[in-house]
Amino acid sequence: MLDPETRKSVDVAMKNLRIIWGALLGSLVLYAFLAFYLRGAIDPSAHKAFPPTLRWALYLVSVITFILAYYIRKMLMNSKRAVKGWTQAMGNRQSPAIARYTSAVVVGLAVAESIGIYGLILYVFFGKPSDLVSLMLFSAVAMILLRPKRDELLELIAHPSVGGAS
Repeated sequence: MLDPETRKSVDVAMKNLRIIWGALLGSLVLYAFLAFYLRGAIDPSAHKAFPPTLRWALYLVSVITFILAYYIRKMLMNSKRAVKGWTQAMGNRQSPAIARYTSAVVVGLAVAESIGIYGLILYVFFGKPSDLVSLMLFSAVAMILLRPKRDELLELIAHPSVGGAS
């Protein structure tokens, strides 16, 4: 059972993380609107200047990024040293477990969002809406899988040294 102060900290942290998650997920929609706006501004003959291997390389980078987002998040959740600066910046007002979880989720979501940016880049370079849509959806799936979960935070608070935290 959590004491009232810790429960309040968890509630605030989860509220903030959900706002960040929603904003990052919403930014994918903004990228789609940007691509729609750029649709008429992109010269179709310019697409021939880029090698097709660039397209496949960014798809490969997207898959690697998807996998890395999960492992980066887990690594940050299990490392006390990784967020030392974060807790100092917060003025030690936050539990170290909450600070670790917050930084792990934010970094994981930012890495997952980059997949959508790769889709926008491919759309600008090659003009194929399928690149934009597929990588935006891939990014959204990654962000949904990496969304902040209250149970994970509570587990991290209950067992702060799980995962070999140093």
